[in-house]
Amino acid sequence: MARTDNLRKQHDQLIALTQEISRNLTLSEVSTKTINITMLLSKLTGLLQVHASSEDKFLYPGLLKATDTKVKTITKRFLDEMGGIDKAVSEHNTKWTIQIIKEKPNEFIKETKQLLATLGVRINKENAELYPLADTL
Repeated sequence: MARTDNLRKQHDQLIALTQEISRNLTLSEVSTKTINITMLLSKLTGLLQVHASSEDKFLYPGLLKATDTKVKTITKRFLDEMGGIDKAVSEHNTKWTIQIIKEKPNEFIKETKQLLATLGVRINKENAELYPLADTL
């Protein structure tokens, strides 16, 4: 079992959830399923918090103790970037109440798609760069 197997499973869950949310990001879906969409976004926030906590407890401490300075540099970069994504997801959920979504559905759709795309890029980077590095240690 690789060191990052559980983290990769969490990524799979996050990707599946972002895909489900994305399927609902049309004007007709947003206008009829606002509550469902906000619940999915809350679930995404919770899963992301669990994932970040897992990385903080089980992944990053070991990588930061590595003797290889390249490993430490890459790890610090990922740590710095992740805080921004966590904050962006949390702020998105605070900003977009059901009432505001109904008032500004196009803006909600646009911002949510951007947020999900950013999260997808992050997951891909971790899967391609950080996790393979961690699995070699």
